[in-house]
Amino acid sequence: GWGKDKGDQALKIMDEEKWLTGSATESSEETFYISIPANVKELRVMLYWHDKAASPTSAKSLVHDIDLNVETPDGVIHLPWVLNNNPSADLLDSPAGIGADHLNNMEQVFISNPAAGNYDFHVNGFEIPFTEQEYYIVYSYAFDELKLTFPNGGESFAPTDQIQIHWEALGSSSEFKLEYSSNNGNSWNPLTILPGHLRQFLWTVPD
Repeated sequence: GWGKDKGDQALKIMDEEKWLTGSATESSEETFYISIPANVKELRVMLYWHDKAASPTSAKSLVHDIDLNVETPDGVIHLPWVLNNNPSADLLDSPAGIGADHLNNMEQVFISNPAAGNYDFHVNGFEIPFTEQEYYIVYSYAFDELKLTFPNGGESFAPTDQIQIHWEALGSSSEFKLEYSSNNGNSWNPLTILPGHLRQFLWTVPD
């Protein structure tokens, strides 16, 4: 997979209309043009289609094969993540690489620190035996920022309550310094310092 499901992020993509749709036919090519702003840390582009059911005797479960690649403003082509499907325990357990995917009906292209400018999403009908196949593209980009997701304002807690503090941030190289205020932010009390890979902390509300 590509990480945990995040309902709020999915809703944000729908609200901001960061999705596209089209239909692929045999050997078809379609291009979508998207503008990416400055200071983006990560760009993710996902292609999905509801594939037809394969024959039970087929050697491959994928029927319609559609390919995605993303072209940067300077002409560099980025291909999606792919897993090694060779029947070897070591290879199957190896990290994902980059390449053309001809086995799955979901593909994701990831670009780190994308430059600002216009990006082209190329969708190709590699193999479409049944006339045409509708598909969807969703995309999102994230800035290098920290977001406190709980508590996020308006909550009230009693002494000795145990609260699971959650936050979102990119990367894992920087430490997180947690503090709390009991006087509307006029002064702050230290809680702890956590390594950069963590995104939650169990806090007992003081007396």
